[in-house]
This record gives sequence, structure tokens and C-alpha cells, in this order.
Amino acid sequence: MGKKIALICNTYIRNYGSILQSLATFKKISSLGYEVEVINYKDNPDRKAKLEIIYHLKLPLLTDPTFLKKKFKNSISAIGNHEYKRIVADRNTIMDLFVNKHFIFSKKCNNINEVKNIIKDYNAVIIGSDQLWGPADIIRDYHTLNFVPEKILKIAYATSFGVSKLPKFLNKRTANFLRKINYLSVREDSGAKIIESLINLKVQVVADPTLLLTQDEWNQYIDNNPRIQGKYIFCFFLGDNEEQRNFAKEVSKKMKMPIVSIQHMDEFIKSATNFADINVNDASPSDFINLIKYAELILCDSFHASIFSIIYSKKFFTFNRYNSSSPNARNSRIDTLLNKLDLSNRHLIQINTLNIEQQLSSEINYQKVHTKLNAWKEESLNYLKNSLLNI
Repeated sequence: MGKKIALICNTYIRNYGSILQSLATFKKISSLGYEVEVINYKDNPDRKAKLEIIYHLKLPLLTDPTFLKKKFKNSISAIGNHEYKRIVADRNTIMDLFVNKHFIFSKKCNNINEVKNIIKDYNAVIIGSDQLWGPADIIRDYHTLNFVPEKILKIAYATSFGVSKLPKFLNKRTANFLRKINYLSVREDSGAKIIESLINLKVQVVADPTLLLTQDEWNQYIDNNPRIQGKYIFCFFLGDNEEQRNFAKEVSKKMKMPIVSIQHMDEFIKSATNFADINVNDASPSDFINLIKYAELILCDSFHASIFSIIYSKKFFTFNRYNSSSPNARNSRIDTLLNKLDLSNRHLIQINTLNIEQQLSSEINYQKVHTKLNAWKEESLNYLKNSLLNI
């Protein structure tokens, strides 16, 4: 086709979801016959944006005593913890190797002006999935695509606001950048509602890009042999919720299987240090998928751990990572995913250790799930194909 696509996504964010959804987007567009390059730029906000983020988004958190208590406890524990620092550094190196192996990048850009200079060489710019339109991202003004010239086609595929409701002070600037994007789609129902309320436009809710690749396609990136031998429960908790970890321990006792986990993904969490029987802290993105594929059960508060559990037809339960009443809650992506596939019963919002055996005995009708998923994938892929036809 000879058409060159610039992909903007967060390959520089060192977590499994960001890297794997970026890879899926990159591979799927490439498979359609386009030349795709990930823009090699790490978003660096200017001083004004940093101050605005602090004032509007960081300072209000200081009124939340629960948040402050946990942050203070974990931060104090992390200071001088050389083992924690080694784990993070080693894992980041492993993730760097994976990213450099599987992506094609543009030349490195050190600032937004350099991005503007190279973006003119592309026929279209696609803003990928993940939470790229969060309040802080809108203030930073990179993922908004405001810097892209009008003549270049702009496409949003499964982009997420993260939150269910934007702060009012961002409404006008959000409406302004949304109107400039030629093709809009989102990952969550809440995102569709935000866009409709701001610019009176109904947009398509498409599948996260990781769902566009089949199980066989993902198998190409992982070892055929289990990373962990024997039966185990894989727990992937990003949040600091002791009740959820205690529930997992009770499940482990009932099933007579060890807990396998990956520690300290987003931050140091003291309660996670002695939680699992086996920690796989050097897990690559490939290992992350492998650990899910070969587990007997997955317990998580992670959107992408839930997705890969579904891809591999695993028994799983998903908890909320965030308090639903919090304005910063980011549970809507899990709500949309599970509701769309008729899996809302796998969402454990209220934890009850008294009926563990009943919960564990409940099965998932994956034939029904994959029928729904395949229909959603087809709709989502058609959106992507049709938007690219207009280059």
C-alpha cells in the first residue's frame, strides 16, 4: 500500500498492559499491509503543565487520609530498600529488551518540536489504546494530537480516559481536541458517554487491541514450556488491598496450590512482600502471558490480566483496584469488558470468604464468551480497517 502510519502509544511505560496492548496495535495494523512506526518520544510536560497537574490533580489527594496513610507507609518502606530497587531495575531491563525486539521505532525525538518535524512524513497518526486521555495526559497535551497538522489523518483506536468523569475545568479543551480527530473510538462505555456529552457525537466502543490477536498469535511470543512447573494460582495485584490478598490466601488453602505472583509493579507495597509462595519478579511480557496460560486460577485487579485470562479460557476472578466512590477510580474498563462478554459474575466487588467453595465451583461457558468476543473483534477490526481506508 505504501502508506506510512505513525503510532503513538506508551511503550516507555514499563508495565505489561501498556507494552502488550501497544504490541497488539502495532502488529494488527502492520498485518493490514501498512508501514507502521512507533513515535520514539517519551512525553515530557513543560513547567506550566507540571504545575497545573500538581494544583488540580495532586493537591486534592492530600485531603484523603486513607490514600496518604498508605502512600506514606509504602514510601517509607521503599526508602533504602535495595532489593526493591534491584527488582525494578532488572525488570525494566527485561522489558526494554522485549520492546526493542518487537517494535519498529521512528528516529528518537527529544522534544515536541522534533516530533512535529517528523510527523509530517506520515500519512496518518493513530493514537493507541490504554489510558492516554487521562486528566494529566490532557494537561500534558501530547496524546491530544493537537500538534498534528490538519492534513494528516488522525485516528483514535480504543483510547481511554481512564476515569468515568473528567474534571470540569478540562471539558472545553477536551472538546476542542476531540473535534480535530477524524475517527474516534474508545475502550470503555464511560469514554463514549464523555465524548457524547462534550461534542454530541456517538462513538464506537471497540475491543482492547490485545483482544484482536488470537491465542495462536499470542503463543508466538511465549515459551511453550510453563515458566512455573506444577499447578498454581497466579495472583496479579497492582493495588494495595490486604483484604484481596487475604482472600487469595484462603483460596490457596482450599485448592491446596501455591500462589505465584509478581511484586511491586506500580509502586512498593509492603503487604505484597510476604504474600506469595513464589515471586517471579524477573517476568518479561512473554512470561506474564505464560504465567496466565498455565495457571489453574487467576486472581487479579488488572484489566489486562483479565483479558489474557479470557483469551486463554482460564478460570479467573477480578477485583476492583480502586474505590468506586473515588473521583480517580479507573474501574470502568473492567466493567465494560466483563459486561460486554457476559462475565460480570467474575467481578468480585464484595469479598466474602464464607462462600469461597461455591465461587470456585462456578464455571465459565467459554463457548458463549468467545462467540460474543469474536463478534466484538469483527466490529472493532472493521472500524480500524474503514478508518485506514481514508488515508
